[in-house]
Amino acid sequence: MITEDNQRTAEFQKEIGELNRQKIVRQLHNGLTQTVSALAMRINYARRLIAADPVAAGEELEKVEDLARAATKEIRHIIYLMRPENQENTDLISELKLLASKMGELFDQDIEVEVQDAVADQLPQDVQDVVYGIVEELLESSRMLGEKNHLILSLSLAENDLAQLNLEYR
Repeated sequence: MITEDNQRTAEFQKEIGELNRQKIVRQLHNGLTQTVSALAMRINYARRLIAADPVAAGEELEKVEDLARAATKEIRHIIYLMRPENQENTDLISELKLLASKMGELFDQDIEVEVQDAVADQLPQDVQDVVYGIVEELLESSRMLGEKNHLILSLSLAENDLAQLNLEYR
């Protein structure tokens, strides 16, 4: 029985690792790769403008600078997600608040986290890990879709000790 439980736990952890890897690959493709491609196109355009219209070239270079800053933020976010120590040895409430804080500072989002205290005490650790992953996906999707910058994330226990997660856009 214990061997089976250990095997299931190992398989679950392997599956979570693969899902995290896929998420990072998706973020690299959907975010950073697109930004770097846009940088290359804008630099090429600015280079061609320099002789003909230096003012327009300068404006284009300002856009390049903004894109480079956005790429830097995206890289920092991906590096943060790749660090497994970010999600270990802390409680769910602290993890969610840290995630909201990091995304807020990197992507200029105001994310409020409201978690019922009993949630962290009553949910098993593997369920807390899944909840964290779902929240991470929700916040990332909101950011990628350009949803409003003020978000309220709430997590509470519903009837039958089920976790209830809400994300409200304002």
